[in-house]
Amino acid sequence: MREHESVKYLHEVRDTTAEAYAADLWTSRVRPRTYNAHVTFLRSMFLVLTIQAGLTTNVWDGIPNMGKEQESRRPLDAKELEKVCSSAKGNLRYWFAIGLYTGLRLGDVVTLKWNEVNLEEGIIERVPMKTRRTNKKVRFPIHPLLLMILLDLPSRNLSFHRFSGM
Repeated sequence: MREHESVKYLHEVRDTTAEAYAADLWTSRVRPRTYNAHVTFLRSMFLVLTIQAGLTTNVWDGIPNMGKEQESRRPLDAKELEKVCSSAKGNLRYWFAIGLYTGLRLGDVVTLKWNEVNLEEGIIERVPMKTRRTNKKVRFPIHPLLLMILLDLPSRNLSFHRFSGM
């Protein structure tokens, strides 16, 4: 919008202004989802403010969304997974093991605290970050191989996200 500093009010935004903004946004190398979110928001905002701003048309109606990004993802096969895990060093070794044996998301793996791990009962209990709003704890049994890895840690005084000194 720096190029269109003369635009001060919504009714001054023209089709060409919207097209220029959309083109500039796309050339900034944002992901299609981010681009679509911007365009969808602006389209909705102009729709809601049509009467209050004295707009006769919604200049964003002519700006198409980008197609959904298709990433080819496939699960690792057993050999690939074994290679990744066996070559992991330091913190990654523990993070991979916790993630693989519990199904926790990365954010939960790296913020796991020892007070959420009960080695005697063989249970990990925590409120996942994604659902922390509900404050509902989930319980995971500790797989025997994960237990061996956790017992291999030198010390259990700090949270998992600070593996140094453990």
